[in-house]
Amino acid sequence: MRLNRRNYLLIASQVSVSVLLKTNSNQLLKLTQFRHASNFESEGKLKLMLVEHDFRQNTWTDTDPAYDILRSECQPLNSLFAPETIAVIGTNDKYRNLAETILLNLVSSHFKGLIFPVNSQQRSILGIPTYPAIGAVSEPVDLAVIATAPPTVSDILVQCIEAQVKNAIIVTGNFPGCCDPFKEKLQQILQQKGQKFRVLGPNSLGIIMPHIGLNASIASVMPNPGHVGFICQRKALGNSVLDWSLSKKIGFSAFISIGSMLDLNWGELIDYLGDDPHTRSIVMYMESICHARSFISAAREVALTKPIIAIKNGFSKRVSKSSCLLSPSPREQ
Repeated sequence: MRLNRRNYLLIASQVSVSVLLKTNSNQLLKLTQFRHASNFESEGKLKLMLVEHDFRQNTWTDTDPAYDILRSECQPLNSLFAPETIAVIGTNDKYRNLAETILLNLVSSHFKGLIFPVNSQQRSILGIPTYPAIGAVSEPVDLAVIATAPPTVSDILVQCIEAQVKNAIIVTGNFPGCCDPFKEKLQQILQQKGQKFRVLGPNSLGIIMPHIGLNASIASVMPNPGHVGFICQRKALGNSVLDWSLSKKIGFSAFISIGSMLDLNWGELIDYLGDDPHTRSIVMYMESICHARSFISAAREVALTKPIIAIKNGFSKRVSKSSCLLSPSPREQ
C-alpha cells in the first residue's frame, strides 16, 4: 500500500517496540506486516488499531500556542500527572519496600511539590515525618500512591475519597483473577465515587513525567526527557523499556503504567497526551482493550495531530487467557 500525506488507520500484527521508539519526528513511519483496515472489527474481535500520521506536514514545539488555549491548562487529569502534593501510603508488612521505593524516587527525582508519607506504624520514613492516616494530612492532596496489601486497598480508597484526595495510583499487585472479590469491591467504590476522584491501576508501575521531574513509580530508573508518550499495561515490559531507553538515549514525555484499568482507560490517557505540549507521538503496549469505543474515539481525534502506535498482544488463546488475569472483563461505554 502506498502512503501519502493523509492519515491512515491500520491494523498491525507484530511491530518491534525498538523500531517504533527509534523513529524520529522528521521521518515518515515505515512499518511492516500491516494491512489496510477496512473497518474497526475483524472476525468479530476488536484487534490492534494503529494510527499512522505523516510527520512531514507538522513541526511541533513545546511552546506551540495551539496547546495553550483551553486545552492543556484545563485538562482534568493535570492534578494526576502534574501534582503539587503527593501522599505515599504504605505499611510495615511485605509491601513496605514498595512505599519506600516510591518515596525515594520522588525525592531523588527532585520533585518540586510537597511529599507526605502516610504510615500508622512508623514515625518517619527516610527522615521525613509520617502521618497516621491520609485524613490527617494538613494540605489538600492531589495524588495518593497506594502501596499496601490488596485487602486494605478498598478501605484506603474510601479514606482518600473522604479526605477529598483528587487522584490515586494503586501499585499493589497480586489481585488474583478477574472475579476476585477485592476487585469487585473496588469497582463498587469507584462507581459511587465523585467525578473528581480518579484512579490509575491497580497493578500499576506508577507514572513518570521527566519534564517536570516526577517519578511516582516503583521503577528503578528515571528516563530522559523526550517527546514520546509511552503507555504500558504490564509491569515487566515497562521496566524493560525503561532500561532499554537509557542505553539507547531515548527520552519520554510521559511514562504511564495503566495496570488493570478499574477507572482510567486508554481513551482518557490518549486524550491527555493529545493535549500535552511535550508529547509528539504516542506508543502503547496493550494486553486488553476495555471501553473500546472511548479508545477509538480518542485515537481518531488525537491522530490528526500526533501519530499513535498501538501494539496489541493476546491474539492466541493462551495469551488472551493470561491477559484476563491482568484486567477486568471489558465493558464498552
